[in-house]
Amino acid sequence: MLNPLIPMGAITGKPDLELITYTLKMFKKAGIEQYLIYPRSGCELEYLEDEWFDCCRNIVETAEKLGYKAIWLYDEFNWPSGQCGGKTMQHSKDFQLKTLHAKRNQDGTKSFEIVYNPKFPDLLNPEAVAFFIENTYDKYFQRLGKHFGTLIKGIFSDEPSPGYCGEYTDQSTKDTLKITWWNGLEDDYLAMTGRNLRDDLDHPDFQKNHSLLIGKQFRKVYFDPLRTWCDEHNILLTGHLMGEHTVSGSKRFNGDPLLAIAGFSLPGLDEISTRTTLDTIEWLTFATARYGIEANQNGGLAELFALGPADLPPARLRQMIALCALHGIDRYVMAVSQIDFRGNVGKPIWFNPCSDDQPWFTDNLEFLAHDARQFAKLTKLKRIPELAVRYPLDLVDINPLLKLLVSAQIQWHLINHDEQATDEIEVVNPSKLGFHLENANLTFKDPNDLVEYVDEYLPKQALVTNEDGTKANNIFLKSYSDGTIAVLDLHDEVLQRNLILNANGVKRHFTLYGRDIHIAYPWTIMRDRPNIARPTFETNETTLEVKSKLTVQFALRTYHDPASVSIDGQPIEIAKQEATLLPHGFQELYATSKPITLQPGTHTLKLEQGEDFKFVFMPPAWIIGDFAFTSPNVLDIDRHDGEGLDNFAGTITQSSTISIPLNAKAIQLETDELFTEITLDTTSLGTRGWSPFIWNIPAPFRGKTVKIQIRRQTSIAPIFGKRELLDAILKRKAMFCVLPGKYPIQNPLVEPKFILF
Repeated sequence: MLNPLIPMGAITGKPDLELITYTLKMFKKAGIEQYLIYPRSGCELEYLEDEWFDCCRNIVETAEKLGYKAIWLYDEFNWPSGQCGGKTMQHSKDFQLKTLHAKRNQDGTKSFEIVYNPKFPDLLNPEAVAFFIENTYDKYFQRLGKHFGTLIKGIFSDEPSPGYCGEYTDQSTKDTLKITWWNGLEDDYLAMTGRNLRDDLDHPDFQKNHSLLIGKQFRKVYFDPLRTWCDEHNILLTGHLMGEHTVSGSKRFNGDPLLAIAGFSLPGLDEISTRTTLDTIEWLTFATARYGIEANQNGGLAELFALGPADLPPARLRQMIALCALHGIDRYVMAVSQIDFRGNVGKPIWFNPCSDDQPWFTDNLEFLAHDARQFAKLTKLKRIPELAVRYPLDLVDINPLLKLLVSAQIQWHLINHDEQATDEIEVVNPSKLGFHLENANLTFKDPNDLVEYVDEYLPKQALVTNEDGTKANNIFLKSYSDGTIAVLDLHDEVLQRNLILNANGVKRHFTLYGRDIHIAYPWTIMRDRPNIARPTFETNETTLEVKSKLTVQFALRTYHDPASVSIDGQPIEIAKQEATLLPHGFQELYATSKPITLQPGTHTLKLEQGEDFKFVFMPPAWIIGDFAFTSPNVLDIDRHDGEGLDNFAGTITQSSTISIPLNAKAIQLETDELFTEITLDTTSLGTRGWSPFIWNIPAPFRGKTVKIQIRRQTSIAPIFGKRELLDAILKRKAMFCVLPGKYPIQNPLVEPKFILF
């Protein structure tokens, strides 16, 4: 897997081949394999002219010689995209962004003016977009085309939008309504609504209709032609939108945000403030990017860290990358990686160099890259949402709802306003009327009430609690279909919490540090022999609850006090006069039945002959087979998750894949005080039978992803029944001197804890 960290290489000054070579070698030494060419303030080459393309050629050819695997282009000088460095707006007045100003006069009438803005391109004008493609995309291909689809992987389009206004993001005022406009808007509006746009500005549905029309035009005129061009030239169209963090802003800048983000073949976002706490994270921005990623199935890209500050703790950089990965993003652009700092004059208010100007960078970037690779692997897994949130047509602020859902550990995803929900999950539809649950047909005015209802009645994939059983706060929880569960800490401070992950009926204890992520990979738990369950006969009759179709055998006592048992009124027939599936000392004392198929439901067992509690350690019958004994007299299939092994006596081996931190020196386990062996790949770390249950990690495994096996061996005791049952039997026999042991499996699944240097 490629190193997913990508320097956003700001080309400043007039870098010659020597400086370019130094820069790319510096990044390569730090483990970098990808590079983004970024024309930005401080560049003294004439953009889109020969000297610019000569510089780009030097970068691409040098990167190829140095063994880089990917180069990414950027389609603008600074941002937003579509300007050709200003040439688009200069070429034609009709290529300038247009806004319809509707001024409210004192007499109640309105005055209208179409205002042309020479600062921004009109991305709703097909001819302006064609000019942009011809003078940017075509020119890159003319100069670098032989690398397209091989070394050059894609091109980055930064914050394209038809919603800019005035100096940048001016908005309507009380007296003047400012409306995104394009040639043909009024005809489109008439066709959609049957009403005249200029007469309809105060209609309650005007904003809704206007936004939908913007979205349709934006996708058709801008994204679709760029996407088609990129597809035809074997590269990805990547980048991100403008203003996704609120519904109102995103509709103003994009019209139909989810339609727009899906127009990228490699959708992305920018989160350059590195906000990583529950209250500051832009949940709507991340969810919007995730929507586009799922629509395209190519992964995603995030522009990160640019606003700094320059002393961001490494843990916070890692925390942000993990947050991106949990939203499907598998490429992380480190902004800004300037060749030199002359760009600080043009962009004076932020500074965070992602380069060897940071003293820690060259020697320590491998730590960040290692974990970024592991986090990126999560993006290949299928997530399991519990709730769908419909992107509202109305200008409803849904950020409070999204924060509440995260806080309640309810796993949700966005769907568009007209989209059919999948997987039969509940859908919340926000509008001016409130928050409506479509399946339950309930509407809540307050999002707190909705979340309280959903939290109580919706099934959960997983839940993280404190050790006292209360719900853990300030975490972001994500479950995947293969059983992997990720828990991201949302603090921005150093701390340590002992938590419990509850999933699939299993409790997994773990330690979560501030800004850290805990990834609970799925375990496969295998037995070395069939399971043996003791049915208990408080009277001569008992029931057996079977959850799934099973085939089992019965072992019936033949020595001294022979037993016979019937099931559902039919005698259990003996197939052979020994029980080779029992421990050796019992084999000649029991007989084995024919295989019996049990259908789901309740079955009646009757002890026709013999006594149950006459001989404590020689019961009249055992059930033998490949099953889980999930509770007294309840059988189910063995899903190899550790459930139903309370009565198992033998060796259990749990296997998984784990990522070992670079600074991990040992593994610690809570083993139930069983003899336990750990194996990493094929290397045994040895066996422990008493405390401390700590295994040193050999240096070659540190910082690696490896296969782990944890092998534990029980005593024979569990086949006689749970501890409570055995205690009850012994008390009947007045054997109070028998003390509880610890050899039965109390925790069928044990979670490794890393001890760090």
